[in-house]
Amino acid sequence: MVTAENNKGMIVKVQRFSTQDGPGIRTTVFLKGCPLSCLWCSNPETQSMEVQLEYDWNRCDDDCIECINVCIRGALARRGKRVIIHREKCIRDGACTRICHKKALMLVGVEMTVAQVMTEILKDKPFYARSGGGVTISGGEPLNQARFTLELAKSCNQSGISTVLDTCGFCTWKALEKALAYFDMVYFDLKHMDSLEHRRLTGVDNSLILDNCCRLSAKGVPMFLRMPLIPGLNDKDENLSQLIHFVRKLPSYEELHLLPYHRIGKIKYEMLGLEYCLSDLQQPKKETVLRVAQFLMQAGIKVKVVW
Repeated sequence: MVTAENNKGMIVKVQRFSTQDGPGIRTTVFLKGCPLSCLWCSNPETQSMEVQLEYDWNRCDDDCIECINVCIRGALARRGKRVIIHREKCIRDGACTRICHKKALMLVGVEMTVAQVMTEILKDKPFYARSGGGVTISGGEPLNQARFTLELAKSCNQSGISTVLDTCGFCTWKALEKALAYFDMVYFDLKHMDSLEHRRLTGVDNSLILDNCCRLSAKGVPMFLRMPLIPGLNDKDENLSQLIHFVRKLPSYEELHLLPYHRIGKIKYEMLGLEYCLSDLQQPKKETVLRVAQFLMQAGIKVKVVW
């Protein structure tokens, strides 16, 4: 029997006092694993279900070799002021992270039970009541770990805590429909309206995503749409016009949130030993973002820019 005590999920972090993932003060639970691989993803550590080794060379002592000495697979070496990680050898057993007193080496991803996550959530329950906040389950894609996500949301419900599902929409309708029983509202991502371009930018076709979005809205679920605004990729009038046409058909959408592209996540790719494909892309100018927002609002779309 699956219970809160033995139902485990792979977690990136439990972020307390979050203010951008739903109303009020919230606790956001970031789960690992995502079926999309968006070129601009600012949280690459949430894409893989695997535990990953992260290295922040800015924290590293120039002459320390303790992590190298403790690594039984010879996956670490020093080159000048930095430690080099031979990731093909790394077994991510955590020996190097435990001995690194500067926390330059960290494992990303930990298995937690629903009960363990609820222990963290309940610490902030008084703040939810005062601010109208609650818990947001995000990712990655939360329904990539559907059983854990639904059990966690159910436990929040039983504790009188409001819940938000933050989803990319690329999941089975069965999982999404089950989630409706436990979530008060949904944050739903829209990346690009053209199917072929969506596949090029994210790795998957958008037909399932758009279908799920329409079916959710038809159920009357309060839904906040979120679109990352990526210069040159999805900010052209043609895509925006298609977006307007689509959103007008959704009876339950509350607001469209524009999320201007930023480069904050670039450093995470380097720390994880991953390539960042948009290294030359610059953040959009404020006037460009406001132009897009105005274009949408003139068409009757309720828009909020989330800087």
